[in-house]
Amino acid sequence: MRAFWLSAACVASALGAGACSDDSERKVTVVAASSLQGTLDDIAADWTSESGIEVEISYAGSQTLAAQLRDGFPADVAIIASVRIIGELSSTRALDGEPVDFALNEIVLAFASGVQPVAIEELIGSDLIITLADPAVPLGEYTAAAFLHVGIDPGIVGPASLEPSAAAVVTRLRTGDADVAVIYATDASGFANSPLDGALATYSAAAIGGATDHGIEFLDHLGSPASRSTLVAAGFLVP
Repeated sequence: MRAFWLSAACVASALGAGACSDDSERKVTVVAASSLQGTLDDIAADWTSESGIEVEISYAGSQTLAAQLRDGFPADVAIIASVRIIGELSSTRALDGEPVDFALNEIVLAFASGVQPVAIEELIGSDLIITLADPAVPLGEYTAAAFLHVGIDPGIVGPASLEPSAAAVVTRLRTGDADVAVIYATDASGFANSPLDGALATYSAAAIGGATDHGIEFLDHLGSPASRSTLVAAGFLVP
């Protein structure tokens, strides 16, 4: 695994990541899926303590990040929660080198406090207030895949709301505006929940065209044993 990450860094550097040429650059800029917030901050803090290089992270939904990167947003590393989206970015040459899958996240059916858990098949025709992520965002894609896996057409689920982000789904569940929702496992603390088969969120990381050497080094650090331990402790899975 370590050798794989090192080779990814070398490829990105060879393709013009631009580093070694300017050791005065003391900051790495990262754009990352919002569901990594907190965990990625811890990983970055560990790397900063070792390297002395500051890491500045901007969080947003993966679809928002993709739009920003297509418009030339300046950053060294992108971490996207969708294989489809990062593949599209690769095809537009917004990225340097091949993306590397570095974390996975289960999808779960979660229930608000006081709500009796039911199976996913029992949602159809129930009186439960259901909140889901919009299909345009990664969590919505994974949610649709989970319903299809058990033979349910997502179009007949009838959610009370379709939210624009994973965070918005969790908020409605936490405030009691929803009885049940499909969310990431790492957001499910405090909720009764059950894992859903047929969908597994994949987080892919890649250097952005023109990334600094420090950016490539941070990309390599994401695959280190220390980073993998931090991810697992937060509830993520690692490839």
